[in-house]
Amino acid sequence: SFWRDEAFSYLLAQKDVWQILISSAKDFSPPLYYLLLHFWMRIFGSSEIALRSVSLIFFYATIYMVDHLLIDVLKIKTKWRFAYLLLFAINPFLIYYSSEARMYSMSVFLVTASWYGYLTGKKKFHVIFSVLSLYTHYFAVLALASQFFFHYMQKRHKFSIKSFVWIAVLFAPWLAFTLIHHGSTDGSFWIMEPSLKTIWLTPGIILTGFENSLRLYSIPLQGLTLIGYGAIFLAIRNFLKKNDKKEISTYLLLWALMPAVVALVVSLFKPVFLPRYFIFSATGLSLLLIYSLDQLKPLARLGLYTLIIVFLLQYNMAQVEHRKKGDVRSLVKKIKLSIAPEDAIFVEDELDFHTVQYYF
Repeated sequence: SFWRDEAFSYLLAQKDVWQILISSAKDFSPPLYYLLLHFWMRIFGSSEIALRSVSLIFFYATIYMVDHLLIDVLKIKTKWRFAYLLLFAINPFLIYYSSEARMYSMSVFLVTASWYGYLTGKKKFHVIFSVLSLYTHYFAVLALASQFFFHYMQKRHKFSIKSFVWIAVLFAPWLAFTLIHHGSTDGSFWIMEPSLKTIWLTPGIILTGFENSLRLYSIPLQGLTLIGYGAIFLAIRNFLKKNDKKEISTYLLLWALMPAVVALVVSLFKPVFLPRYFIFSATGLSLLLIYSLDQLKPLARLGLYTLIIVFLLQYNMAQVEHRKKGDVRSLVKKIKLSIAPEDAIFVEDELDFHTVQYYF
């Protein structure tokens, strides 16, 4: 069954376009995903499969874009390219949100496309996908900030500052609209303050989207965390040595870590660290892992690659078992059999309110 946020996506997307814009301005996410879902529903209906298929399409589109990054940017040899793509195809973070009726899978694709445009010098491509990513999720600004910071560090980079100016100009109308129509909210009550454990597990969290009990995911999460730190250490070493790998290591580090680090720092004052908000960093850290693997000798590379695959599959298995959504559909179906037209339904938990609305 849908959970609360997915049902909310449906309830917002079924409104007319103007109401979607007004409601989005009062919400925590921009309107692009809801507008897309609005027109998608007109063609394919509003079943769980119809609504979730949008995210699945963006999941595959992300893998397609990653393939271009491997070929055009990282210059990966063909015999290893498909093996590396498997790391994305079984990434538990990307898989989980590829089957949710939310904007996160769409955000991953748009940010990945933005980075591709930036790194290949395709300015119009970069501007278009950067603006679309901002209209999809506000945290995309951290990905663009990573690009801008890299641009500032690499003064010889061929990219023009005008591209970032165009992005700001094209997003400014929505910011103005939001300021005019934004309503009062109770804040992000669902986000907890990060603990020391959270800080230590940051690489593993970026790769998996971990938000649950550590006991259930301990072995694969700790394993991926340690491997992530290894890739980060290698990238930092490349940066300090100022060798031919410095530039690639720098932008992959920024892509993978800067959004999470900024969120952690801000969370010292106001909690904003929620992994799915910077899900696009999973692509950056996975590419950093791949770049690190590609620097190893064949036997060591094969052994570490196999270990990563095992940890990803282990995490997926745990996720399938422990992150099931409640079966609200069946419960509402039973209620429908005995309810009278004049009866009302009382929902005890506000998190079930939108879900019951959808199924009723």
